[in-house]
Amino acid sequence: MTTLAGFLAARIAEDEEIANSLYFAARIPEQIPDFYAAGGPAAEQFWKRFDTARALREAEAKRAILAEHTTDGNEDHDDDYVNGDCPTLLALAAVYRGHADFDPAWEA
Repeated sequence: MTTLAGFLAARIAEDEEIANSLYFAARIPEQIPDFYAAGGPAAEQFWKRFDTARALREAEAKRAILAEHTTDGNEDHDDDYVNGDCPTLLALAAVYRGHADFDPAWEA
């Protein structure tokens, strides 16, 4: 069984990998999707707001939060709290609730 911290680290890495693979392609003007077919103005706003640069910044921010909650041999952290009972990590994990490796015990 994967720890909550391990699960989050893996999901953050996946998100970052996907964002990096699309970073340059998503900024090529002729690659912009047909927003009319994709939902109109709302789809266009979504595309502009949740671009690859933002995804990379979110991965960096989540990784920083996770780093503040990992033990790294630091006596100030409680392993049980870090690996399943930390409200901050549970909140971060909630976005990945549909993932196959998500443990229902992490339901906030």
